Amino acid sequence: MLSVDNVSFSYGEVPVLHEIDMTMNAGQITCVMGRNGVGKTTLMKIIMGIFRVQTGEIWLDSQHLTPLTANQRARQGMAIVPQGRQIFPRLTVYENLLVGLAARKRGFGITPGLTFGESLKAAVATALGPRKTLPEEIYDLFPVLKSIGQRMGGDLSGGQQQQLAIARALVSEPRVLLLDEPTEGIQPNIIQEIGAVIDLLTKQGMTVVLVEQYLDFVKEFGQQFYIMDRGRVVSDGATAELTSEIVHSHLGV
Repeated sequence: MLSVDNVSFSYGEVPVLHEIDMTMNAGQITCVMGRNGVGKTTLMKIIMGIFRVQTGEIWLDSQHLTPLTANQRARQGMAIVPQGRQIFPRLTVYENLLVGLAARKRGFGITPGLTFGESLKAAVATALGPRKTLPEEIYDLFPVLKSIGQRMGGDLSGGQQQQLAIARALVSEPRVLLLDEPTEGIQPNIIQEIGAVIDLLTKQGMTVVLVEQYLDFVKEFGQQFYIMDRGRVVSDGATAELTSEIVHSHLGV
């Protein structure tokens, strides 16, 4: 179980989040909703450790995550797929996946005295160990990635890039997966494929936290929702209880 306890955050003197309390259960998809600019992406970055908590605490089961960096949280079983995907356009699909594996095993970065490529090669060799290959389960989830493994990330469609971004996060075998707007700009058939994958992951016990604007996707795949407005949680509950009145009141749709 992932817990966000009384978390507040400001950019300089501008408050963005106010006393956020959320509980995300293992084996469920928790959907964080709200209009643009209400603090959803900031919250995801705080949970991952990209931004440091200013007040409040983050817990994963009995482990206190608040003092940990993003790399340390990754090694504890957390992964994030950021808004905009942020794959490496000049690396192949296969190399992008290797970066995800290296990041979990040792916290990938540029080694002094080595180029990016040399640093990546060293990190990957350590991460792969005697296995010498990626987990086949990744290709079971996203079969298209195996057939396009040598294509450059920048040459992929938006849907393929999103599948790659999610697969890259999953290579690290996380317990918690954070997804920021995974359906944005994606064709409907790939949206359904992504939904089926994260639904399968939760059935295997993973905690999935989903920032999402696509209401039909939330209702089809989510189990729990939180709606944010002006940096505060203004409504929460089971997605089965997400009525049109709640949606219209807080989301204006």
